[in-house]
Amino acid sequence: MNVEIDQKIGLQYVGDGGVDGFGYIKSSELKTDRIAIQGKIWDPSNKVSSPEIDKFRGAMDKYNAEYGVFITTSSFTRAAIDSSRAGTKMITLIDGKQLLDLIIKYKVFVHKALIIEDFYK
Repeated sequence: MNVEIDQKIGLQYVGDGGVDGFGYIKSSELKTDRIAIQGKIWDPSNKVSSPEIDKFRGAMDKYNAEYGVFITTSSFTRAAIDSSRAGTKMITLIDGKQLLDLIIKYKVFVHKALIIEDFYK
């Protein structure tokens, strides 16, 4: 998705300081933004709430990120959505359904398979 992952901070899974990924995205021919990414693999019944968004916003400040993306396998509460739109830095929210759509669109871990039954039809 055109994010250049930072060589030092990069992708982190443990002790990440509230950011799972950090990199750069070109927003125009003359402007590159710092982007922070946070991911949560949660059960669909456990929605991400506003305190999680607020913690992520604090981590964005720590890394001077202008842009944030918060991804979850579940969904977001109304308060979390409102929190993502508050303040001077917007946070894009991607829920489980949108994540699946992006996986299909960008063919992440998607491989073409030959099914033997189809071969013989």
